[in-house]
Amino acid sequence: MQDEELSELLNLSLEREGQNDLRNRIMTGGVLKEDDFKTLEKYRKEVKAAVDASKEILNKLTPETIKIIADQSPEFNQLVGTVGVQNVKKFFRILFI
Repeated sequence: MQDEELSELLNLSLEREGQNDLRNRIMTGGVLKEDDFKTLEKYRKEVKAAVDASKEILNKLTPETIKIIADQSPEFNQLVGTVGVQNVKKFFRILFI
């Protein structure tokens, strides 16, 4: 993957799923097996779906929805208190996209 963030998401997915041998082959430039390509395609689709879903959610954030979420989550409320309601969406864009 050319995009560093997507590569990192793939790396995390492989690690989470216990695909350490495949992960190590990729990271060291090792020879990939035929099944590795099928596995990588599966993970690529999952990562892309997760990125697409996060973009969709981000696009739906409004000051009103941010306040609703902040009322339900102390951690999110702390973030809102730190960056401000109007900057939460911008903050997440910088972090995730």
